[in-house]
Amino acid sequence: MNSGKNKPRFNKKGLCVIKGFQGRHFELSRTTWEDHILRDRGRQYLSGQFDKVIDALTKPDYVLQSPKEHYVASYVKRFDDLFILDTVMARAYLYVLVNLNTNVVRTVYSNPDLKRWKRIWPTK
Repeated sequence: MNSGKNKPRFNKKGLCVIKGFQGRHFELSRTTWEDHILRDRGRQYLSGQFDKVIDALTKPDYVLQSPKEHYVASYVKRFDDLFILDTVMARAYLYVLVNLNTNVVRTVYSNPDLKRWKRIWPTK
C-alpha cells in the first residue's frame, strides 16, 4: 500500500495507489487530493485522516452505485470518530467516490446519513 498513515504518499507520477476492497487497486492523484478535496474549506478536516479514506476503500460497510453515473461507485464506511472540524468529532459516513472503469478516486466527503443509492455490496 503506497500511503502513510494519515497522509497519502505519491509516486513520481503524482499517484497514490491503494490496494483495496476485493483486490482492486485504487489510484488517487495528488491533484485530486490537494486541489479538489483539501482545497474545499468544508473538507479540509480530511487532511489528517487519510487512514479513514484507506479504511473506506479496503473495508467498506457498503458499496453504493451512483444513480446518475452507473460507472461510479461510492465506498462507504461509518465512523464514530470522524473529525469534521479541527476540534469537533462526529458520527458520520465517509464516502469515497471511484470511477469503476479506471479505479480512479474522484472525490471524498462525509455525510451524517447513508444515501439511498443502489447497493452493490453487500447484496441484500
